[in-house]
Amino acid sequence: MSRPYAPKSFFRAVPGKLLEQYFRERDVLEDVPFPELTQRNIEPLFNSWLALPNEKREELEADFRDIHALASVRGFDAIVDEARWSGHNRPEDHDIRQQLAKMTSPHDRAMWTFLNRPEYWKGALRFSAADLISTTFWVERKNIPMVDARVDKASIEQLGKALGQYFYVIQGRGQNCAVDPLRRRNLDYYFCFPEDYSQANPEWVDGDLCRRPASPAFDLIFVYSKQEGKLRTYIRGGKKPVPDLQDIFAQIILGCKELPEDEEDKRIYDLRAFSSGPVAFQVDPDSGIESATVEKLRLSMRYDGRRRYWLDADTRSEPELIYAMLERFSREFPLDEFDVTRVELKVVFAATRERGRRTLRPAITLPNRCTLGFDGDDLIVRRMLVDTGIEPEEPGANGGS
Repeated sequence: MSRPYAPKSFFRAVPGKLLEQYFRERDVLEDVPFPELTQRNIEPLFNSWLALPNEKREELEADFRDIHALASVRGFDAIVDEARWSGHNRPEDHDIRQQLAKMTSPHDRAMWTFLNRPEYWKGALRFSAADLISTTFWVERKNIPMVDARVDKASIEQLGKALGQYFYVIQGRGQNCAVDPLRRRNLDYYFCFPEDYSQANPEWVDGDLCRRPASPAFDLIFVYSKQEGKLRTYIRGGKKPVPDLQDIFAQIILGCKELPEDEEDKRIYDLRAFSSGPVAFQVDPDSGIESATVEKLRLSMRYDGRRRYWLDADTRSEPELIYAMLERFSREFPLDEFDVTRVELKVVFAATRERGRRTLRPAITLPNRCTLGFDGDDLIVRRMLVDTGIEPEEPGANGGS
């Protein structure tokens, strides 16, 4: 997770040449000696920045916050995905991942893309924001008809109108809704922005603190996989209306008058192996995974689920410490009276030319909850769990759940 945005830190993180390009294109701060700036000396820029009119600073700062948001590993992946799948047809970007990997920092890559590939920017921001949403907030529906998703202007406008009408009639929100369809690998994303309830938050306007009424938008995202026959839905603020929204989406975008009954997920993670010694994770040599260790185990008494015990190990110096703790636990309590009901892992990916060493800490909870997502490094870890026999693979799945 990147650090919170702050102007000084941002100016230190972005190369001076790109800062100069940004401000020159906006005809501001022309007196700043950009070639002389260093990470330790950005005072000339920062002082000139503070001298800008408030309105201008706010306008530019909106850009900086977006750039900072994409200055991360997920932002890098989102930019690459948008460049490869957006259909903007830039022949020079056939090796965009390698191009960006040669740059010195995440802020370098994000700012360069913002300035030099503006056509990728909106999609990359959308994908990065979606990737940050926890899997617990998504609702997945299976047994969806495997048809081509509609992206024509008329269908998109019809979806926006139908969603706006739904929230207006059922919940009393505004009637407006914008829909932005995007393609990412073999998935169709529909980013929807319905109008929320009006509100008036305190804000500063021309040096005065006041309250101005506004009609903000809230987030609604559909992710459709024709290949798997799945529809994942996220709505900010709750899951209650999701079945209704899925019906609206299916009717307009998939041409399906009525969705088949949803298939219940009957898969159960197999965590028994974690109670009998070190688990030999099956890691593909090309996956980039450097190590996988168990950091925490939750043991629940089989006949009294209220009795639970946590084992929490610092694996930095002793990767298999959790099993030594489990062995000591077994001296006091018979393990055959307990089930492992939650496992928390530490998966480390080796550093590459494109990005530094990185760590994921997924949690798996019986019967079938997992904090991993369905893209990027998360999907690689899911594949490891499938190959190890922990995560059950769905019938006909190719490349994991």
